[in-house]
Amino acid sequence: MKINHIRLMQMSACTVLFVASCKMSSWYKSAEPTKAGAEGGPVTALPFNGNGCPQNDGQWKTYWQKSFLDIKQASYKEPNTVVVAIKLDECGAQLEKSKRASTCLANMKAFTFSERQQKRPGFSMGFSVSDKAYYAAFPDQSLLDLPDELKDKEFLAKLDDDNDSVRQGAHDRIKALNAGRPVAQQMVSFTFFSNHLSTIDDSRSAARFFVYYPGEVFDRFYQFGFREQTVSPVSNSISLVAIQKKDVSSGATLVTPKAYYADLWRIRSDSGIKIGTRLDQTKKLENCYLCHKSALISIVPEKERFDPAIFGGALLEVNKKMASYSNAKIALLDTSAFGPALGHGNIGGRTKEFIAACSGGTITTDDSAKKVSEAMNCNSCHDSKSRGQLDFPITLEMEYTGSLIKRNIMQYKTMPPGAVLTDAEREALVKCTELEYMGTATEAGEFDKWLLNEAHCDFKTKQN
Repeated sequence: MKINHIRLMQMSACTVLFVASCKMSSWYKSAEPTKAGAEGGPVTALPFNGNGCPQNDGQWKTYWQKSFLDIKQASYKEPNTVVVAIKLDECGAQLEKSKRASTCLANMKAFTFSERQQKRPGFSMGFSVSDKAYYAAFPDQSLLDLPDELKDKEFLAKLDDDNDSVRQGAHDRIKALNAGRPVAQQMVSFTFFSNHLSTIDDSRSAARFFVYYPGEVFDRFYQFGFREQTVSPVSNSISLVAIQKKDVSSGATLVTPKAYYADLWRIRSDSGIKIGTRLDQTKKLENCYLCHKSALISIVPEKERFDPAIFGGALLEVNKKMASYSNAKIALLDTSAFGPALGHGNIGGRTKEFIAACSGGTITTDDSAKKVSEAMNCNSCHDSKSRGQLDFPITLEMEYTGSLIKRNIMQYKTMPPGAVLTDAEREALVKCTELEYMGTATEAGEFDKWLLNEAHCDFKTKQN
């Protein structure tokens, strides 16, 4: 895979684009990245790739440099990341003997270990524990099943009906089921079509029946898939994000709510519909954090097939509730291995010349350059406290049409909130923010500097 920032290498004059990165050791700008692994082939150029480990700081410095170059050239993906992770694991004892080497390689080790972990069988969700262990660690195992109200046979049957009017009757069934629930725990439902995500079952449908199910300890947000065409298989998938707001034992309110993710599965038979997990039924899962940089992502329906007169109020209520959990953390996930926050970087380096260059020459006036520069401060909102920070790998391929960040900036215009920008300025915002973070083939971005642990590593300043 070729990443978009590589194509910008020809225009990356040091004095124009990356003033700060010119302070790096000269080895980075002058080094010739090895060709091994650039097209996904095996990495053979790394020193100590076979037997043996670096024995002194000089050898560790060489390994640090070449490992970084090979990782970057392979777009920060396997096999290079996995090769580095394996070697750092094998040489862990030797690495710990050198304070300098262990400091310089700390972030590279964390990052490559995380990338390797996701490739291990049974670790698809990207947690430090296996997928099965993640589910087993849920503070309430009932999260891996539907609440009794949503296992209602009439409700589930209506979702399977291909007649729109019958399916819409599922909303009436939700209202009827609400009769037995406290006012503060009334369910909210609406139907929508996703702009960018199909179901993870064979129906491959954009259609969703959304249910917000509030509770004393957990607030649950369900998306039931349903097929769009009768020729498609019926949908099995039920996606759940559960927000834990109170301690299960004491009932005390949590200062920082916790988010848990589960893919449930509808299992149909002559006797009805039972609920299991996708993991048990298909042995497949994905890494939720690849998209969920914030625990909950507001729903933006496909406009052409959404009826605001019927469901607008429900959508507004649900998105408001989701926003109230903007500080929630994903339980059992260490996000420190995914790099620094997007848009926190070298603000002083965002000169008019930088903006003109990274925009491809479309932004040339002082006013537009200032607006783009100020809009690049993503971290002012996505600060990992009030909202999840934007970091790797969502920062790759930001200019790709399907990029969630690009959609929010260019299509929905919800990011940055309140910003008044022209389409050209928004396009420049995408390009310049990605370039600042990911760098080019010859210049280090903020992620590269973090990967090298440049702020704390003295390989670059001391002879070994």
